Amino acid sequence: MWKLLLLGLLIPFRPESSFSLVTVTVSPQASLQIAGGAPLALSAEAAPPASGLTLWQAAGMLWVCGAFLFLLFHLLRHLRFVKTAERWKEALTGGEREILLEEKQALGIRRSVGLYRCPVVPGPMLTGFRRPQILLPDMDFSRGELRLILRHELIHYKRGDLFV
Repeated sequence: MWKLLLLGLLIPFRPESSFSLVTVTVSPQASLQIAGGAPLALSAEAAPPASGLTLWQAAGMLWVCGAFLFLLFHLLRHLRFVKTAERWKEALTGGEREILLEEKQALGIRRSVGLYRCPVVPGPMLTGFRRPQILLPDMDFSRGELRLILRHELIHYKRGDLFV
């Protein structure tokens, strides 16, 4: 539910809907009486259509352009990172791979998860939607540290944190 609230706060415009928790009706002919005076007649007439952009429309267009540029910038940064990581990663085998298989079995994960050493990453991370892989920085970890790191990253995978 918090994710829906966050999404609602990120999008400044709401679609129109006929559903409402509170219904207010206004009659076309209403009267207003000021204390001690005669009633004033009010009428609801349609306002003439405005020409050009309103301030809110211009602000909305500016927001959409900014959101598009923001997403484009981060997409290009991500694609650059993926390309760099693909170039520098090296598959790990042996003891590290055995620990990964043990942790996958302990967490009930059956899908294949790659394990690579990559000198361009600052810390351990899980990447890849279709082919998940764990990237480890070019550091030496003890067996205990490696076990905790791999369990941490596999829990991210199991919870689906990449999609969030």
